[in-house]
Amino acid sequence: MKAWRFVGTLDPLRDPLAWFSGAIELISLTSENCHIVTFPWRDTPVGRHLLLHFAQVVRPDRILVPANSNLARAGWIIGPEEVELRPRHLPLVVEASRRAQWLELLEKGEDHKVSLIDVSLVGSRLGSGSILKEIKQTDYAEVAGGVLLMVTERSIEDREMSNLMNYSNARKVVLVHPRDYRGLVCSFADQAGLDFGMGVIQSFDPTSGTFSIRAQAVNPAPIRILKLGLTRIDQSGKESFPLDPWTV
Repeated sequence: MKAWRFVGTLDPLRDPLAWFSGAIELISLTSENCHIVTFPWRDTPVGRHLLLHFAQVVRPDRILVPANSNLARAGWIIGPEEVELRPRHLPLVVEASRRAQWLELLEKGEDHKVSLIDVSLVGSRLGSGSILKEIKQTDYAEVAGGVLLMVTERSIEDREMSNLMNYSNARKVVLVHPRDYRGLVCSFADQAGLDFGMGVIQSFDPTSGTFSIRAQAVNPAPIRILKLGLTRIDQSGKESFPLDPWTV
């Protein structure tokens, strides 16, 4: 049996919540006699604490860590044992393999229209607040936690910005261009959050609040949750710089 969960980034430390949630869900599908391989180690506080919390939840019988990695420090529930790792594939080989899979996703996918009215969004600032309807019809805006998010192609003048902030009781404004969503990897999920179709956003129309998405799911897809990632790819399958969390 193969199972997967959408994280939305090649670096799990950029979205540790998504990685942790997905890892726990996948482990619930395994037998007791299994091996768990986590993400490649980087000596950062977030990475170390994420793995420590993960081990506390999973409670493995053995923990193996790379030799000379600083991971053998105190804090683990058992062990750990240091081991020598095999040489990894060259970065160009790994990149070429990923690019081929991105191209396959684009070539075999179907075109979908997804409206913000019909789904909940996860992994983005968009879809987290209350929609602000008293704006120009070419824009999309919503307010959450004192932050006004506007998706627009226009340049907003200071006076209009001030009026919008006063009207919405916002302390901060985040301006996003519709093209900022283009190329982001995403996933279709059901009401329980289970992923069933991975895709790539082709465009976002702020006027109608609708995404155009190329995804490997049969159309029409029963989407209840749309998960947005931080990884972006172009039509040739090439990866570009990832987004910072919660910027769009």
